[in-house]
Amino acid sequence: MVADHSSWGSKLFPTIQLSIQTGARSSQMVLQPAAQAVGLALMLTLAGGLGYLAIRCVAAERMAEASRATEMRVERANLDLQDAIAALRDKFGAVNRNLAQMPSQRMGTTQQQLAADSWIVAHGPAGQSVPGVGRRALDEVERVLASTGLRRLLKKLGGSEAEGGPFVPPRKGGELPDAISPQQLLALRNLAKILPTSLPLSDYRLTSLFGIRHDPFNRRAAFHTGIDLAAPYLTPVYATAPGTVAYVGWRGGYGKVVEIDLGDGITTRYAHLHRYTVLVRQRIAAQAQIGFVGSTGRSTGPHLHYEVLVNGKPQDPEKFISLAGVIATQ
Repeated sequence: MVADHSSWGSKLFPTIQLSIQTGARSSQMVLQPAAQAVGLALMLTLAGGLGYLAIRCVAAERMAEASRATEMRVERANLDLQDAIAALRDKFGAVNRNLAQMPSQRMGTTQQQLAADSWIVAHGPAGQSVPGVGRRALDEVERVLASTGLRRLLKKLGGSEAEGGPFVPPRKGGELPDAISPQQLLALRNLAKILPTSLPLSDYRLTSLFGIRHDPFNRRAAFHTGIDLAAPYLTPVYATAPGTVAYVGWRGGYGKVVEIDLGDGITTRYAHLHRYTVLVRQRIAAQAQIGFVGSTGRSTGPHLHYEVLVNGKPQDPEKFISLAGVIATQ
């Protein structure tokens, strides 16, 4: 094949004559200026289209990156806002606890203990009053310890784990003294420091008690291992007794959980938290904040699921809460 540039046409698009020879046969093809102009126009159009698509792709990618960056900024701002709200709630909670400890109130009373006293009045068995100072109070504490598998703590109160014998009525006028010894009073006060007698929330609405209930999801009979206290989202949650944080994290249907080892085989569990503010092996004081109310795990709304376990077995938290008034009067 031989290309021959003819003098025909313009300088930009000269007429091109192509001679094609195959064996004994030969043929000629002439590329007119118009055909060359059309071909060049098509090539320029194709190049322009490809360039436009490339620019659009780059612009779309940059817009997507900007959108992702905006979403990340909004998410960070939302988290910062939640932290700020939680900090404000924590400050308000500290103010409430300080007000609860003013001299005009009884010594050692906290907001959670006041809530526990209200619990006794609102949820105590009908016709049952808080035992008075003295032997009756001590008997009530011993009864709760015995019913929750904590008989070994009776020794600290001067009680006996094994007693018996026939009943012999006292002589006329003979009564059991109501006063307790100074040693028993001291033991009772020391016992108050390790038992979970306060409530984990300063303000709440009781929605489910310990024991058999209708499951909130399938409405079948189920055993509830704690109590449910409904409260607004991000309400501060407080430890009900001093101890060491044994577990922090996700635990199945409980959602986000904090578990505190109080010693003597007693553990408190706080479930469905939005987030926690403590670490494993951290030493926690009574009424110290450990997290915020949420609705994580198997939950129908913001609330706190609170448990008390003795040697791994769930016990009714109400039994310990009912001792708040007993121990506070000593």
